[in-house]
Amino acid sequence: MDNVGKIYEPKITVNSKELTNSNGASLTLSSAVNEAMSFSPESASPVLSTTLTVNLNQNFPAENVVEDKFKVTVTMKDDDTVSKKLNVYEVDSDNKLIKVMFNGAESGTYTMSIHHDDLG
Repeated sequence: MDNVGKIYEPKITVNSKELTNSNGASLTLSSAVNEAMSFSPESASPVLSTTLTVNLNQNFPAENVVEDKFKVTVTMKDDDTVSKKLNVYEVDSDNKLIKVMFNGAESGTYTMSIHHDDLG
């Protein structure tokens, strides 16, 4: 990607008037992909609370493994209108782990989405 590492200054236009960037904000593109590598257990009871441990990619920046920065959601694979937010209650920045509580849901197969407030 030719634009990786290039610094961009945002330009904001409102009602055809360009606003100034008075706070010096900028955007730098990164080629890093931060992803979860695995989680355990691979299945959980739909009626029992279960701790799910998510193993992050070892390249994930340790200083960003912060509990309140993660948002975890599970969505039913066959019906994306069925979705639940999971509570992140513990992180381990050294081992790149996050622990979330799955409090049960409708029976089915779910996909897990993890969003980091700063890294996406």
